[in-house]
Amino acid sequence: MESTYTQDSPIKQNVSNLSTIYSYTLSEPEDIIAVVEEYAVPIICIFGIIGNTISAFVFLHKVLRGNSSSLFLAARSISDNGFLATLLTIWASSVYGLHLGSVPGLCQALIFFTYFFGCVSVWLVVFVTAENYIRICRPFLVKKMCNTTNAKISMIILLALVLSIYNFPFWTMAEQCTPYRKYYDFIQIMVYIDSVLTLIVPSTIMTGLTSAIVATTIASCKRRSRRMSTCSVTTAESPLTRVTNMLLAVTLTFFILNLPHHAVRFRLMILAFVEKQSVAATLPLEITMQSISHLLYYLSLAINVVIYSIFSSKFRTTIKDFAMRRATRRNIHTRNVIPSYPMRRADLSLQEFPGKRIKNNNEETFPLRRFQSSIL
Repeated sequence: MESTYTQDSPIKQNVSNLSTIYSYTLSEPEDIIAVVEEYAVPIICIFGIIGNTISAFVFLHKVLRGNSSSLFLAARSISDNGFLATLLTIWASSVYGLHLGSVPGLCQALIFFTYFFGCVSVWLVVFVTAENYIRICRPFLVKKMCNTTNAKISMIILLALVLSIYNFPFWTMAEQCTPYRKYYDFIQIMVYIDSVLTLIVPSTIMTGLTSAIVATTIASCKRRSRRMSTCSVTTAESPLTRVTNMLLAVTLTFFILNLPHHAVRFRLMILAFVEKQSVAATLPLEITMQSISHLLYYLSLAINVVIYSIFSSKFRTTIKDFAMRRATRRNIHTRNVIPSYPMRRADLSLQEFPGKRIKNNNEETFPLRRFQSSIL
């Protein structure tokens, strides 16, 4: 039997951060934070899963799925759901004492899912930011670069790379996620690699692209203002502006809500590198700040549907039309109720309802409006 390393590894602490807050016996003010997290985490997860499911359905609807941005946002909704479902599982195991981490293979799977979905979600936001940059700063490349074929290829490559990088929990850890001694240094290296892939590189790219987008937008507005009294009318009426505004809101919201989490994580990573051992928050202020940063990070994965609803009129219209279609179908079914008295199947198939034909009602009662091809 291979020997294991008894000290908590950094990667184990990654999942531990999600769960141990519920099992600690803390004094004030840590106890308040523990209670807040105990109730806030399931609320955020359930709200996020429902909202992301709606978002994925809307963006994959035939009206919107022909746009590359819609594919990225739908994939992000699915990825965020994966992380939130994993987080909800860890929360339930901790609060209700299910001890799911003791199930062979399940603890490794939970660690894998947190790293996998976290990395995929971050890079999908990077893709959205890059596409928004092309639309604003390099509009002559939109037709060549911003299409569904390139989007699908990009996502396939991303999934393949992330799977190849983050499969190590399954073969470097024993039961209850205790790392094998011979792999401990390798796991520490992977923790640093994960920080580079999900923190340093994405943050650098999104900061640069967002700065370029803001600068170009301001310069464009100034040019319009020279030709017209204001630039607000033209930008408000521009479909391209509405698209870019929504994508920019997605990027900025994700960046702002993730910034505290990344700052705390970066600090712990630096301390661990300097002290040559795993470091965890111990002081009351550190625990409080870490807990708040975690909640903000979880919130960034759950409020996407709110951002889409605020900034995308096409998103709101698609949801309303779908709800109206469902309501219309229910009304048609109610008006054409089958009589309650016994009737032979042959008689039923020949039954004529006065003045109505179900097929025609389905087609004519609710004429579908034509949609534009953009996601707004």
